[in-house]
Amino acid sequence: MPRFSSFDDFAEQYGGQCSIDEATQGTSGLGWLEEIWNGLISINQSYFGDKNSRGDSYRAQAGIFNSFEINGAADQGKYELYFGVTIGTILRLAYAQKILQVDRADKLGGPCMKHLLSGHADETPPDELPDSILETVTSSSLAKVKDQAFFSIGFVFQHEAFHTLVGHAGYVRDQLNLGMDEVAFHRDATKRDELIQAMELEADGAAFTNFWLTLNQSPRFGYCEDPDPDPTSRIAEATMGCMIPILAIEARRGRLSKRTERRHPFPSRRVSLILRLLQTYERKGKLPSGTAAKLRELAAIARPKLVGIGVDGLLDLLAGDNSIDTDDKAKLNHLIKTYNDHLSVFEELSFAPRIRIT
Repeated sequence: MPRFSSFDDFAEQYGGQCSIDEATQGTSGLGWLEEIWNGLISINQSYFGDKNSRGDSYRAQAGIFNSFEINGAADQGKYELYFGVTIGTILRLAYAQKILQVDRADKLGGPCMKHLLSGHADETPPDELPDSILETVTSSSLAKVKDQAFFSIGFVFQHEAFHTLVGHAGYVRDQLNLGMDEVAFHRDATKRDELIQAMELEADGAAFTNFWLTLNQSPRFGYCEDPDPDPTSRIAEATMGCMIPILAIEARRGRLSKRTERRHPFPSRRVSLILRLLQTYERKGKLPSGTAAKLRELAAIARPKLVGIGVDGLLDLLAGDNSIDTDDKAKLNHLIKTYNDHLSVFEELSFAPRIRIT
């Protein structure tokens, strides 16, 4: 695979580069997405000058791809590391959070959610467009929409950022001649699929851990400028927000009848890993007691608004007793061993990003 000489060069294979102001210009009620995007860029820039556990300096250019899928990608170019998310990630997840925060979504949310989270960009939307629901979004619920959209969009952004930060993109490029590509699901499988699956899981864990420990005011990871008096609920809400993109992947997988794993583990394994991390942090006192229980409550509340999009199994996992499927547990242990045979940072976050969430 050729090395890219610029972000524009990198973005070409995903439809080109798109700017956030172009994407939201004229879009009713979505101007606040620019603030979210700029905040995520600021987090990325706060890493500049730091090094990962291998001694590599971290500096990656981030941007938006002109595609309406919910995906992202990371790679190592000739001169710099690159990663980005699609405009579909930003717009679809923002609309999804609006639907989740309105009362009428119990009746109308399913068809709209199915289109938003699993449909192709050129598919005909359902008769009940999101805008017909969004009239009921109040000023108070809009604040909640913005908050949850930050975590939904931020999870995809941070997942890609950590592919570059902990050395995945460089390793995969140098050793396997591949890119950490989450857009090209159609590419042929390689004999190193399991190693890449493990990297995907680590990027998930890193993204969630950063949000969790920052919200819990951990000095190693950062502080929230406005501490929440109820960190248990706050962290559980952030977790549910970050889960929406994973639910979207499951919805899309069902639509494509995709029943095999290649470079990405099944979403159930991704959710299982996050639950295992959450339970471990809670047990060790790094997160407040009751966080997993609160997550179960939030998943149960969201369930009626996510009916009919093919994510019932994941919601059962989130809203149940959070017990991990035996097969998933065995596969996760195998992937961790596979990763540790090659790299050394799985579930051991060696880098302490300076994050402040407002």
